[in-house]
This record gives sequence, C-alpha cells and structure tokens, in this order.
Amino acid sequence: GGIDDDTLAAVARELSEKRGDTLYMVIDSLGGDPSVGYRIMNLLQAKYKKLVAVVPNEAYSTATLMDLGTDEIYMQNSACLGPLDIQMKHPSDGTMISTLEIGEVLNTLAGSVKTFAEDFSVSLKDSSRLGKRDAADLSMRTAVEMVKPIVEKIDPIYLQSSVRTSRIGQKYAEKLLSSRMMKKSPRLA
Repeated sequence: GGIDDDTLAAVARELSEKRGDTLYMVIDSLGGDPSVGYRIMNLLQAKYKKLVAVVPNEAYSTATLMDLGTDEIYMQNSACLGPLDIQMKHPSDGTMISTLEIGEVLNTLAGSVKTFAEDFSVSLKDSSRLGKRDAADLSMRTAVEMVKPIVEKIDPIYLQSSVRTSRIGQKYAEKLLSSRMMKKSPRLA
C-alpha cells in the first residue's frame, strides 16, 4: 500500500514495545511520502541492530528509499526497485506526478526549441535568400514563440518546489545508505 502518516502510526504502534537483533521488512509498495518513509526507517534503525528488506514484487519511490536504509535487500527475480521520483500534486487537477517529470519539462522544451530552430534555419537558408545569420535569428524567434504559451503556464514556485523536493529525496537516500548499507563508504552513498 501507500506509505503515509497512517503507515507511520501503524509501525510505531506495532513496534512500540519491540526491539531486537534482526527485523525482516517485507515491502511491496508503489511508494508515498518520503518524509514518512525516512521517519519509519529512523524508528526501525533505533530498535533493530540489523534490518533486512525483502521485496517480493515492487518497491517504488519511497519504498525504494526505505530499502536503502537496510543492511541487506533480498528480491524475487522478477521484483524491482524504482526511481526516487518523489510525487507531488499537480497544481491544476491534483493528480500525483513525479518531481523528475516536472524538472525535465524545461529540458524537453529547450531541446525542442533547439531542434526546431536548427531544422527551420537550414530549411529557410535552402529555400530563401536569407543568409545564415538571418535564417538562424528568424528560426530561433519562431521556435521561442511556439513554446512561449507553454512556458508562461509554468509556475516558477511549483517548479522550484519540485526541484527542492527531489533534492530532499536524494538527501534522505544518501543518509539512509550511509547509515547502514554503505556505512563504511559514506562518500559512495
């Protein structure tokens, strides 16, 4: 299931009186809130000397993050971990989207502008009397005008929030990896 505040409460309740040497953590989830996953792992790390993740099917996003905080990970041959693509609510319709997708929007648009401008410049140069510089200027202005309505819809605060959220997920992953699995190699984490 999803990893949220209810999950944290259930784990805390279930383990309130428990401590031990080894905990086998079976995780099968599409992910959830990274701060909750991080807090769950801090709780488990405080109670158990060794944590072993068992992934029968899938552990995406926050579930992957949690697995990184264990000493070992065991997986079925067909099981998979997913990217640390922290999810955010889309501002217009509330659907959950990956911060990786949000961050790539500008890269995709920039690549599209560049490709269109280059191709259009060559076409203009070959089919008109325009010189290289004039064809390049006209094609770049045309490409920019094409994407301008899209760029104007991008909320810079939302874009920055997605970048920040991705960085937080990365920092959580680094901290969890260096706390157990890569304790002797924190720079590698």
